[in-house]
Amino acid sequence: MNTARKRNMTDDEFVAWFESMLDKSGGVDACWPWIGAQLKAGYGTVFLKGQAHVTHRVAFLLSGGVLTDEKPMVLHGAACSVNNGGAGPACCNPTHLSAGSGSDNQGRDRRRDGTIPTGHRHGSMTHPEQVARGESQ
Repeated sequence: MNTARKRNMTDDEFVAWFESMLDKSGGVDACWPWIGAQLKAGYGTVFLKGQAHVTHRVAFLLSGGVLTDEKPMVLHGAACSVNNGGAGPACCNPTHLSAGSGSDNQGRDRRRDGTIPTGHRHGSMTHPEQVARGESQ
């Protein structure tokens, strides 16, 4: 497969090339990993107009996804988790992507990794002396 990209592509040529760089062999519900250049963390990367962009963001925007000031990031869904057999950060399937904030991303990762302190690990249990109990100052 020729993965080379010519300079000065039209928008339609770029979209066709971009689509050719996705492994869609698993079907519409599977992850579509980027088969081109990747960052160390596994995110696909592509240059557009002299700037590097992560490919899942490009895929999200090409599919009609919208980013706002409140939700400026593109987040991978649970289906992309390598623990679930997904492609991880290389996934570019728009149905696995959503707009979100940094807080959304951190909260989702902490829930997935089980690092949100609850029960005996919650601060009110580990440091009860620091919990306000309604005493007047």
